[in-house]
Order: sequence, then C-alpha cells, then structure tokens
Amino acid sequence: MKYSVWSNYFHESSPEEATDLFVKHGFKYGELADEHGLILLKRGDIKEVGKAFKEYCDDKGFSYIQGHLKLNADICAKDRDKEIAELKDWIDLYDAIGIRNMVIHPGGDRVNYDLIERSFEELLPLRVSALKELCDHIGDRDIYLCLENLFEEYDGKIYPQVVTYEEFERIFTLVDDPHLAICFDTGHYNLFYDDHDMFILKVKDKLKALHIADNEGYSDMHLMPYERGTIKWPKVIEALKAIGYDGLFDLEIPGESRCPLKVKEDKLDYIHKLISHLLS
Repeated sequence: MKYSVWSNYFHESSPEEATDLFVKHGFKYGELADEHGLILLKRGDIKEVGKAFKEYCDDKGFSYIQGHLKLNADICAKDRDKEIAELKDWIDLYDAIGIRNMVIHPGGDRVNYDLIERSFEELLPLRVSALKELCDHIGDRDIYLCLENLFEEYDGKIYPQVVTYEEFERIFTLVDDPHLAICFDTGHYNLFYDDHDMFILKVKDKLKALHIADNEGYSDMHLMPYERGTIKWPKVIEALKAIGYDGLFDLEIPGESRCPLKVKEDKLDYIHKLISHLLS
C-alpha cells in the first residue's frame, strides 16, 4: 500500500506549495483535495493546466494517484445536469494530472430538496443515471469513479446516504460499468458500524480508494488513527492485506490540521512512523 495525507492538510497553500511540503517530509504519493482541484480548474484550459501540474509533480518525484472530485456536487440535486457537466470537467482535469482513482459523493443532500425525507430507493434511480453518464464520459480511459460511503447531518440528526455493502451492490448492479469502484471512508463507516474488516472483505477488488480517519463513533472527527477514536485498526489492516489492496492508504484528517504550519509538518513526520506501525 502507498501512504499519503490528502492535500487539504495544507489548504492554505497552493497545489504546488502543498506538493513541496509533502515532498519535504518524504511523501511520494497523494490525494488531491477538491480545494486544490478548484484552484487548478480556474487557471484556464483543463488539459494544459493538468499537464503542467503533472509535470511539476513529476519533477519533484511526486504523484497524485487519487483525487476528490467536487466535494459539494450532488448528483441527485434538482440542477443535477449542471452538476454532472461540472463533474465531467473535473474528471478531464484529473485525467490530465494522471489521477486514476477519483472519489465522488453519492448525492442526496436533503437541503437541495427542501429536507424531503427521501429513502435510498427513491434516490437510487437518480444516482444510477448520473453515474452511468459519468462512466460513459470516462469511456475507455483507465479511470475509476470511486463512490464514497457517506452520511449527512442536519439539525443534530445523522442521515445515511450510502453506507452498507448491500447498498453499494444495488448501485453497482444497476450501473453495470467496470469504471465504478468504491472509496471506503473508515470514519464515516464508524458512525454506523464497527465491522470495518467485514465491509472490506465483502467489497474485495471493487475497493480502489481509502479515506483513513478515526472518531469516537458519534461525530465525524477526522482524527488520525490511535488517538481518541474507536476503530479496530489491526483488523482493518488485516482485511486490506487479505484482499490484496494496493491503492492509496490516504489519511483524510482535517481534525488534525487546525494548528500552525510547523506543527502540521511535525505531525507529518509522526505520521510516517504511525503508518509504518499500522502496516506492519
């Protein structure tokens, strides 16, 4: 497994500055956060901007092999055609950068629908049609669209969006496209279940991306492993090794980044030791 911290860890920095900081602390791979993706999108021609950024990273010996598509895109929204069109631009940008595993949210934000209580079954056809269109846009490119297990929180209540393996399986069966994969967020899953290893063993080779974070089981705290969280990390690692997962072991930990730059950099050095311990 290749290890990383998602680039939002240095959200105050430009994409190039964030890359330099990761390289400075011995990282070779990363997940491009949507904040940095948006900066790149605003620079001009998608293919030229993506190519230039890839060349910059290549010169540093660094590769973004995973990237988060537009974070607040809702493929179930009323204006979903606009959302889908924007996501196609994101896909083309990330393709030019060399990103092969692209994380996407399953949609279904109740705020976009005036808080109507819609069920998984009601949202299913909207998700399926949007994902089919995006997979068609990918065409024959070597890209995976990684659907993330997710929830939403409103007025103190947590609403699952797509969480269980069975829900993913329903979507995969109906989309029926080899470009569709899974991004497993350990922290999101921990709000509902504690059998992370069983989920991993079920999804097998459909797992192409990871968001590694911990919490206490009631709030998405986005902590690094082995702090206050309750996830059973040895079981997670054992399951990942059992299915032969060789993608990015990516820490998505905004709960650790509310600190001065020097402290963030010191934490990166610790994360090297932490991941070495985890993977051993």
